[in-house]
Amino acid sequence: PMVAGLHPRDASDRLLVFQNQFDTLHRRFITYTGGEELFGLPVTDFPELQTVKKELNLLQRLYMLYNSVIDTVNSYYDIPWNEIDIEKINNELTEFQNRCRKLPKALKDWQAFEDLKSTIDNFNDSC
Repeated sequence: PMVAGLHPRDASDRLLVFQNQFDTLHRRFITYTGGEELFGLPVTDFPELQTVKKELNLLQRLYMLYNSVIDTVNSYYDIPWNEIDIEKINNELTEFQNRCRKLPKALKDWQAFEDLKSTIDNFNDSC
């Protein structure tokens, strides 16, 4: 999901696959750690596993917000003109902007964050 030039929607799909694979590896790690403790062996530490876990958690937060924004913005195009509630749309966009600002700084260097921010800002400017 962190490949440069990858469309955020594709990255989100990849994130689900990687998260499932990571969960399997993490369960094995917990099982093996328990076995090492049980038999009095030194517990093997895998710092890469913790790094990947943190990255996946950050990515999950980013792509959950990204998918929510895209789905909401796309749903606006299906609303008939006579049923548009500008106040509600503006409130939702403001909420998305606030949630985007609250994301950790580590995410703000990623392309998906830039795409997310520009999508919110562009739609907000058009309202």
